[in-house]
Amino acid sequence: MVVGSAPHVPANAFRPQRSPVGNDAAGHSGSAGLDHGPVRGRSPLAKRAAMGPLATPPGLFFRSPRQRLASPRPGRPGAAVMTPATSTFWELRDVRLDGDRQPRLWVDHLEIGDGHTAILGPSGAGKTSLLNLLVAYEHTDLGQVHCHIPRSGTRLPLFWVPSDGGLWPQASVAEHLRSVLPPESSPDRTGILLEMFDLVERTDARPAELSAGESSRLSTARGLAAGARVLVADEPLVHVDPARLACYWSEMIEDCHRENTSLIFSTHAPEQALRHADRVIGLCEGRMIADGNTQELYRTPPSREAAECLGPVNWFTAEQALAWELATEETEFGIRPRDLLVIPDESGPVEVVSSREVGATRETRLRLLSNQASRTVTHLADTPAPVEHQRIRLKRRNV
Repeated sequence: MVVGSAPHVPANAFRPQRSPVGNDAAGHSGSAGLDHGPVRGRSPLAKRAAMGPLATPPGLFFRSPRQRLASPRPGRPGAAVMTPATSTFWELRDVRLDGDRQPRLWVDHLEIGDGHTAILGPSGAGKTSLLNLLVAYEHTDLGQVHCHIPRSGTRLPLFWVPSDGGLWPQASVAEHLRSVLPPESSPDRTGILLEMFDLVERTDARPAELSAGESSRLSTARGLAAGARVLVADEPLVHVDPARLACYWSEMIEDCHRENTSLIFSTHAPEQALRHADRVIGLCEGRMIADGNTQELYRTPPSREAAECLGPVNWFTAEQALAWELATEETEFGIRPRDLLVIPDESGPVEVVSSREVGATRETRLRLLSNQASRTVTHLADTPAPVEHQRIRLKRRNV
């Protein structure tokens, strides 16, 4: 792995210490140190420790767009390979990352380019594993990861915000930001970021003095401070108070737009992908189940698993669609709560069992009269509530 020159930091700011996270996603533990020995074959956290605290979360970049990050033989598994710049930042081919019982990640082909891309999926889906490969923190067991991020002047091609934040234990909040600022940065850039993420009153605090939410905000602010061409963030702002979460996400996205920074982020939250991502890559059990434009995938998902990645959906198999009189031919599809209408109809094929409001939506239990099959549908609570034993008909909005 090739790591660019470390940013300037206070001489006594960093000492070998135990990682702030006792166990990583793979269940391994380790401690941060200054040994920069080989990293292949170690657990993910041990690899991070081997790279040293300066190289771990920030300043991860490449010396030349044409230089290899490692030197595996052609066609053999290994580290990411830096190739001449194109419109595609990463290309993965026949990639496999092994786990204890089954592959943690198995990708036949994937390209990631400019813009804002969300990696979505439940815990254990392979989100962190994919990001680890993109930043060359882990190497593939099979296949190749090619990196095409261009290098321009003094600008970093890539900066990484790891899942544990990767904060430096001996550095203050302000030092975390100043240490990664590009030479051409505005003199007030640090102050602006401190204000954006409500860290002004914590300027001199060390990571041990910060709450989980403050640490999460600081790691994100530092990622933005680096001014890289691409920011890779593993569940950014995950520990932030929900009341302020939308505000901080907006600040991060707006800053990326201002600085022309592409953002690749993982999240469990569909709403963040829907608000902020141009593209979604859905993962489940290490496999890709969706890849495409965010809004198109939301409206017309290719499968139930892909639909559920982006939030609540009423999914109907081909047989159910016919029985519930939602289609005239056999085809499976999903209807989002906002698009499902529950219409009173004395000749309708469905009877209401119960209904309750859940915030802005309503969950209504229905029984199909033809065979007594029952199911719960979710729809907007913008019409009078259905009553028990009422006959109704389901319909797609604007269809």
